[in-house]
Amino acid sequence: MQTLHVYDRTDGVCIISKAIDSKSNEIPAAQEALKLLDLRGAIVSFDSMNSQIDTVAAVVNQKGDYVAALKGNQPNFYAEVCSYFTPARLRQIAKSKTNYIEVKEKSHNRIESRKYYLTKNISWLLQSDEWAKLKSLIYYTIHTEDINTGKTTDEAYCYISSITDIDVCTDAIRGHWSVENQLHWHLDCTMDEDTTEIIDRNAFQNVSLLNKMALSLLKLIAPLIKVSVRRTRKCIGWDDSILLNAFRILDEDIVAEAMLSAKAK
Repeated sequence: MQTLHVYDRTDGVCIISKAIDSKSNEIPAAQEALKLLDLRGAIVSFDSMNSQIDTVAAVVNQKGDYVAALKGNQPNFYAEVCSYFTPARLRQIAKSKTNYIEVKEKSHNRIESRKYYLTKNISWLLQSDEWAKLKSLIYYTIHTEDINTGKTTDEAYCYISSITDIDVCTDAIRGHWSVENQLHWHLDCTMDEDTTEIIDRNAFQNVSLLNKMALSLLKLIAPLIKVSVRRTRKCIGWDDSILLNAFRILDEDIVAEAMLSAKAK
């Protein structure tokens, strides 16, 4: 049972939950979902599967901007974009400083060095006119070193975007993965969807929708009692007065918005 989620990272809520027909896939489902949204002032990020000409057009038609990953599903375009970022060009972009960002972080016994390179030079692209509002290309590399074993790994990714600000693009690329640890992980672990025994498709979609509504509220309450979202759920199960007290503190409009944000369209 597959479900398409459109996740608002700013507010930490799932704004669309759409079941995917067994005879289809998430690409047309995503395009239909985007047409329901007013995207003015929003940046839509998506993985390479959804980096489609029609998907990008749907975002632009709704007045939004995008940062889209490229990979093998667009083999010729992907190869064309990657070929631009030669070592010499990467050094040139890094020297400019205005279109380059480097970040080093230590996390989970690993040291990660992330580099972002952006170019506005897209006139040479054969397919540039096919992608709505295309303005920049981004090359993103990650060098990871395991502190315990000394093992290193190197990865590189290419993106296309309607945005030319390197800081905004960097934030969108990093923020894209919050859907995994802020939504999917919580649905699987906090809300126990991983262990569900529901096999009826409609029943599962209904329960999953309720879970997302509950998760939106838990995320609002967790900071008030200063524990994790998962522990907040347990605390409420032990003492329902926590929920009542939280509702008294929270503004009525905030609670209503959080619940409606999880509603399937």
